[in-house]
Amino acid sequence: MEEFLKRTFGLLSLLIALLIFTPLAVIPADKAVEYPQTFNLFPLDTLSPDVLFLGSSTLAFGLDEEVLSARGIDFFSFGLHGGSGPSYIFHETSDVRAKSNMTILSPSPPWLLEPYLQPEVPALLSHSKMGASHVLQAYGLETFILTKAWALSHYLRPWRSYYQESETLSSFKFTSDCVGKRGVVMNHLKSTESVQGDIDNPYAAAERVFDPNFWENDSYSTTHTALDLDYWKSQANHFSYILPIPIRRSQNATVYAENIHKLSVALQKPLLLDPESCVFPDSLFFDEWHLNKAGGQIYSEMIASAPLLNL
Repeated sequence: MEEFLKRTFGLLSLLIALLIFTPLAVIPADKAVEYPQTFNLFPLDTLSPDVLFLGSSTLAFGLDEEVLSARGIDFFSFGLHGGSGPSYIFHETSDVRAKSNMTILSPSPPWLLEPYLQPEVPALLSHSKMGASHVLQAYGLETFILTKAWALSHYLRPWRSYYQESETLSSFKFTSDCVGKRGVVMNHLKSTESVQGDIDNPYAAAERVFDPNFWENDSYSTTHTALDLDYWKSQANHFSYILPIPIRRSQNATVYAENIHKLSVALQKPLLLDPESCVFPDSLFFDEWHLNKAGGQIYSEMIASAPLLNL
C-alpha cells in the first residue's frame, strides 16, 4: 500500500510539473483559427484606438467598419462570442483599454445574469499572448492548470491543433480570415439573407450561440430579476458606456431592456443607445442573434450618430 501511494504521488508530481513547465501554444502567423480564437491573433498590446467596443459576437456582425470609419470613428471591437464571458474579455484587453479614450461595453443577455468565467476560457488562454504568469495572476490556479492542460494537448496531438489552413474564401467557414483589422466581420463576407430566409447560410451554423427562447426558459423567465449587480459593480472601472445589443422584434426583449436600464442606473454608466431603439425587425437578422449586412449598417449609423460619440 505504501509503495502504491509513493508511485501515485510520484506520478501526480510528474504530471503537475509537466503541466507547469509546458509553454503556452503559439498560433503561426500564416494560419487561420476558428472564431473563438480569433482575437489571440491580434497584437492587442500595440492597439490604441480612440473607441474600444467590448462584447459578444453581436458586435462582430453588428458593427460596420465602413460606416463607422466614414464618420471619423477610430475604433477596435473585441466582440468575442458570448460564451467566453466578460471577465476573459476584460483581462485580455487590459493594454488596449489603458490607451483608449472611450470603452463601450455591449453585454449579451447571459452576461447580465451569469457573468463569471466560462468552461471554454482555458482553451482560449492556452494560446494567449499574455503569458503563463498573467494567466496565473489574473485567473487563479485552477484556470492556470486547465490552461496548461489544453496547451499540453496541443503539443501531444498536433493534428488536433486549434489552427488550420484557412478555408474561408472557398467554403465560407467562419475563421479569423473573416475578421478585419478592426475586429469585425468584413463587409463583403456578411450575409445579406434575413432570418425569414435561408437560415442555413454560412454563418448561422457556427454562430447559433444563444437559445432564441432565452428569456422564456424557466431560469430566465420574464419575472427573473437576478441581475448580478455585485459582479458588475466590481468591474465598473473597465468601461465608460453601455451599448445594448440588437434584439429581434419577435423575441421577448422586455427583460433585457429592463436589465440594461437597471445596470446603467446602478453603475451610473450612460447608455449609448436606448435598448428600445435596438429592437429590430427580423428581416435585419440572418440568424437568431446576429444582424445581416443591412442591419449592421443601420445599427452602426445609430451608434455613429449617438450624442455621446459626438461630444
